[in-house]
Formats: sequence, structure tokens, C-alpha cells
Amino acid sequence: MDCLYVPKLSCNLNSLLALFEKNITVHRVEDKFTLESNSKTILKEKILKKLMHIKYMLLTTLITTKDQALWHRRLGHPGTLVLKRMGLPYEITTCSVCEINKSHKQPFNHQFDSAAQPLDCIHLDLIGPVVPASISGCQYILTIVDQATSFKISKFLKKKSEAFNKFCIINTFMENQQDRKVKRILSDRGGEFMNKNFRELAEKYGFMHIFSPPKTPQHNGYAERANSTILEKARCLLNSSNLPNPYWAKAVNTATLLSNLVQKYILSHSANLRCENHCHQTCDF
Repeated sequence: MDCLYVPKLSCNLNSLLALFEKNITVHRVEDKFTLESNSKTILKEKILKKLMHIKYMLLTTLITTKDQALWHRRLGHPGTLVLKRMGLPYEITTCSVCEINKSHKQPFNHQFDSAAQPLDCIHLDLIGPVVPASISGCQYILTIVDQATSFKISKFLKKKSEAFNKFCIINTFMENQQDRKVKRILSDRGGEFMNKNFRELAEKYGFMHIFSPPKTPQHNGYAERANSTILEKARCLLNSSNLPNPYWAKAVNTATLLSNLVQKYILSHSANLRCENHCHQTCDF
């Protein structure tokens, strides 16, 4: 008989005779023992309660460096933690395949200046052109995000040049409803934002217009995350409704509303509710 089946046994037992058959010798010194194969020590452990306790993962030291790399390739280039949990050697040399195919951007630790109240800082971004155009002929989405409340507004444009007029309408409405003035707006350096109209508007009403550096969407993170959230929801809504793609604007509008309703990270809850109650009455459904 090679093994015994003991249902209530909480650990595996190894036979000394089985070790002897593999030409493995056992040496004991006080409360410790060693296992040797071909005069080489392959294991050192302690004797506890008259039993020799073996951490089975240490037996894998018999595998050569060549075998380690082979198993790493066979298993689809897993990380060292996966190899360790599988009981395989995990101190492998650098893998060039992993370096090329598993490279990631370093986390971006940029922090925005705080915005304690609604309209302290407004983030803008433009998505498009979206193909096909919406049923009303729009191809662009103007996203506006209030940093303090994470409240989002989506407006649809037929041309990029409409961004300024749309922002003016929304800005006037929000300032009247909140009885506050916009202090800062943050956008990328797209021509729809970095132009004479926005510059003169900032000078006239005394707010700062901050531009993110070129090719760094991370600096406009609030708007970028809002775009991602809204578009993901919109795709789900559009696909589940089985409507044709030109109805994407309806889906985006609904996704924006739902995103505001389920917003989890709100610093000023009461102010956000006021903004919801007023701003969404003007959305183009």
C-alpha cells in the first residue's frame, strides 16, 4: 500500500521509507533534522512534538534555474507571487518577454488644488467627433464637471466652435442658481478652449483659466474620469436597449443623469442636490 486515506487528517504525511528509496538520507541534531541527496543538503527543518515538519515548498530548490525559466514560460509568464503560491521556484532571472509585454505607465500622482464649494473649480473637456452623428446631427460632447461636488453636465455640439457659447449659457445658469461665481476653469489646450473668446471671458468675469500641459490628459483627470464613467454607462444603456447607434446622445444624457444620482464621493451633499434639481431641468433630452 502506497498511501492511507484519513479524511480527518489536517496535513500530509511523508514516509521515511519513501525518502530512503529515493536515496535521501536523514540526519538529526537535537531538535532539528536535515535531508540530503547526493551529499547535498536539500532541506533543514525542526522537529515538533515528535514529528518532523516539512515545508513542502522548500523541496522545489532541487529545480535548476533552467527549469525555473521553463516553468515560467509554460505557465504563461506569471508573476513571482503566483509561482510562490504554486510551490514553484520564484527567484527567477529577469524575463525580457515580461518586460516588453507587461510594461505599465507609472501612477500619476498629480493633485488638484482643493475646491471646497461648488463652482470653485470647473473642469471642461470635449469628446468627438462621434461617428455616426446623433439623430439631431451632433458629433461632439462638451463635458463639464464641478470639482467640489463631482456634478456632471453633458452638452451636445454639431461643431467644436459651439463649445464657447454652450459654456457661457451653462456658466450663467449655474452662477445664478448657486448665487456664486466661478473661480477657476481647467481644460486642455484644444483650440475650442484656448482661444480669444475664453480669454476675454476670463478677463471680464475675473476667473482663472488653467490649461493642462500638452499631451498630459492626467492633468485634466476630473473631466477624463467623468468621460470614462459616462461613456461606459452610455454604451451599456445603448446596447441593452437595442437602439441604433445614432441614439448615442440620448444614452449619454441618461448616463450623465444616472451618474449624478449614484455619485458616491460628494464633499458637499446639500449643494450637489441643489445643483441637480436645477441643472438637469435644462438638459436636452
